[in-house]
Amino acid sequence: MTTTQQPETQELSADVVVIGGGPVGENAAQYAIEGADLTAIIVEGHLLGGECSYYACMPSKAMLRPVDVVGTSADIEGVIEAQLDRPGMLARRDSFVSHYDDTSQIEWAESAGLQVVRGHARLAGERTVQVDDGAASHTITARHAVIIATGSEPTVPAEFEGIEAWTSADATGVIEVPERLAIVGGGVVACEAATWLAALVPRSRCWYVARNCCQPMNRSSGSASWTA
Repeated sequence: MTTTQQPETQELSADVVVIGGGPVGENAAQYAIEGADLTAIIVEGHLLGGECSYYACMPSKAMLRPVDVVGTSADIEGVIEAQLDRPGMLARRDSFVSHYDDTSQIEWAESAGLQVVRGHARLAGERTVQVDDGAASHTITARHAVIIATGSEPTVPAEFEGIEAWTSADATGVIEVPERLAIVGGGVVACEAATWLAALVPRSRCWYVARNCCQPMNRSSGSASWTA
């Protein structure tokens, strides 16, 4: 008879426990202990830094900047128009997200006096958090407060069921761009992605979809412009 080995359980405690290590969770933990004799633990099951650092703000801005420079060079008299280096643009993106490695984020957290615990957390009682990572189980007690900063998960609308729809993580992690695509939504990543996706494959046709309105996008100088 085979026995299943139970994960080792460790007891931890801190003044503040933050569930979720995205920008909000990181800042909440830092502000909670800054200038005070307090301790904080951040629980994160994926990459410390969250969506902004790896799948939204940082990679999007990294790809947007080269497109912006090329567009600017085309509009300045006396300057030879720059050309977009598409492999270099994706390499720039990879460097900005540290090749999807959060080692430097962990080092920052520890230097700020924050403890990082890997795993998925759930509330197990008053100011008590249970964390499991497969190999180990942690019970963390917060002396003052538990902060929930888990963010959200993307949802594909029912209208697009059966389509291999991208999320913002797929878009900012792009390797090959399809010849035709539609961007649904009017958030920051959607607007920026419309520009750098059109620039990555100039022959592609992009549509920006917002407020139930679908309009083909016009490209200028290798980039894209749109109206909502």
